[in-house]
Amino acid sequence: MAEHSKIEWTDATWNTITGCELVDEGCRNCYAALLAATRLKNHPSRKGLARVNAAGVAKFTGEVRLNEQWLLDPIRWQRPRNIFVIAHGDIAHRNVPDDWIDKVFAVMALSNRHNYQVLTKRPGRLADYLYGKGLVGGVVGREQRIKDRAQSLVGLDWTGDFPLPNAIIGTSVSEQESADARREDLRKIHHAGFKTFVSYEPALGPVDWKGWEFVDWIISGGESGPHARPSYPDWHRATRDFCLINEIAYLFKQWGGWHPWMEPLADGCINLISFGKKPSHYYQDGDLIMSRVGKKKAGRFLDGKLHDGFPMRAA
Repeated sequence: MAEHSKIEWTDATWNTITGCELVDEGCRNCYAALLAATRLKNHPSRKGLARVNAAGVAKFTGEVRLNEQWLLDPIRWQRPRNIFVIAHGDIAHRNVPDDWIDKVFAVMALSNRHNYQVLTKRPGRLADYLYGKGLVGGVVGREQRIKDRAQSLVGLDWTGDFPLPNAIIGTSVSEQESADARREDLRKIHHAGFKTFVSYEPALGPVDWKGWEFVDWIISGGESGPHARPSYPDWHRATRDFCLINEIAYLFKQWGGWHPWMEPLADGCINLISFGKKPSHYYQDGDLIMSRVGKKKAGRFLDGKLHDGFPMRAA
């Protein structure tokens, strides 16, 4: 839980649900699992949710937890802000009951001075929750459940609009396979009236963005951490150019642990020229050399420019 966040595309994180499990290669080096298995391993919100294997890689166990003590925090926060919803879990995880999701949406509805960024790797489950299987009364039924939950949580009648105009719902992809698997489920959420976005992070392979013209925002970035894998410039350039052509907000979050060799770094220095020699830690693919310099030194400039597009901002 953080009223302030260092994540480049948000202002605060709201971890009222914690816990998850690996679903694809993008989860392989999950920073949230690493925190839960190390620094936060004895915290009541994380205890028992993750562990480190023999290779030193942290994994969530699949257990999830509702942290009631943080549930109403956004209602208490008076300054409007962008809030990343459940940064250390997944709101649409199979073990998260609909009742917990009702509570999260009720708080978002009751605190409409904030903008909420809801990110999931399971957009099919979230589409079903919002508009699909087993929902008595369809959209009207979901809206009534959220109204009822708002009343039970804080004793207030919610009279706002649904879909929530202050929420944007996104999915994470890492390469073509995960992008193809999640596009149509996110499209259902878009067609139902929610703003939508994509987090292409960690970018582990190229993505053909044809068919994604409906989204409002795309974030791209490389992987960081001790086991980070390289993320190539052309993948991000293609994403940037697709957004420009289709008038989609684009944000380049970071290079991560690796940076293109012989390009300026965040501190203004040329990337490990080393008198014409290759860097000591590098990965080469054809003529492209990626050098390992760490997230801070690599920075977040793409072709010398900062890309900080947002589809919606807190007032």
